[in-house]
Amino acid sequence: MNINFNAKSIEGVIRQYSKKKLVPLDIANTLSWMTEKDKLFYAKESKNKIEISRIKTPFAALLPNIIIAFKKNNFQNPKIRLSIWGYLLTFLLAAMFLFTIIKNLTDEKFEGDIIFPMFLLLLFLVLFFIEYTFTKRTLQKLLKEIEKQA
Repeated sequence: MNINFNAKSIEGVIRQYSKKKLVPLDIANTLSWMTEKDKLFYAKESKNKIEISRIKTPFAALLPNIIIAFKKNNFQNPKIRLSIWGYLLTFLLAAMFLFTIIKNLTDEKFEGDIIFPMFLLLLFLVLFFIEYTFTKRTLQKLLKEIEKQA
């Protein structure tokens, strides 16, 4: 994703529309019943980057946590990633799926079902893309605010 705005205006709008978190966003709870109109993201600032994650209602608790990281010296190219728990769950589901496939091919007596691990992996991917869409839409609101201020 490439953002073609002034770095200072991007940083200012991120700070304006984010609630500060003291714990890393990988382990932070991003759910909240109390949504404020002017706060779209939780933010964690470190020495060389700012990470943001969308504030979600408890109804979206099953959606994985997506973190957008902006380097302080380059706000034009943010990096999008899953939280640690999202990566761990992806790895476990993929490993379970591969184990089931390999076991079915090598062991004739194995009675494991390949459909269930495949369903879980596909369900996680669908939930990821739903959260990605919501996060992208929320980030577009942020970009519209930058355009208004420019």
